Amino acid sequence: LSMLFSYMLISLFLVAVVVGADPWYQPEYFLPLGGMVIGNSMNAIAISLDRLFTDLRRRRQEVELRLVLGATAGQASGDIMREAVRAGMIPSVNAMMGVGIVFIPGMMTGQILAGSDPFVAVKYQIMVMLMLVGSTALGSVLVISLVRSRCFNREHQLVLRNGKDD
Repeated sequence: LSMLFSYMLISLFLVAVVVGADPWYQPEYFLPLGGMVIGNSMNAIAISLDRLFTDLRRRRQEVELRLVLGATAGQASGDIMREAVRAGMIPSVNAMMGVGIVFIPGMMTGQILAGSDPFVAVKYQIMVMLMLVGSTALGSVLVISLVRSRCFNREHQLVLRNGKDD
């Protein structure tokens, strides 16, 4: 549900406000831009979740020690959550660093080959890159927050299993 919320929020904002499509659900705008949001967000969320579960299992004793010393679940796993979100953001940040210098992304290339003004193509590509970073950040934070809360019970005890051999 949180993934759907972040996809819809970013896609709606992008199509309705930035692009200015009226109505906002016009398929020629909403489908390609929404598809880019979903595709990139899913990758970021998958990487973030993998890092969250790996670090909670690997650092279980550290988290439980913090809990025993009186920390809440959020305090005990806050640094793990931040690292998980940061890991999920790495592909998007790397893609932003290389745009226009190392490679020319597909959207911009397609517009230029179709005869569009290169400055218009660059503006759209900047919009897309910012959209992707925003959607990966929002999606990762929402999903990681929700999943992390499910790893602890009401008494702030870690209830995550260690893995396959449980």
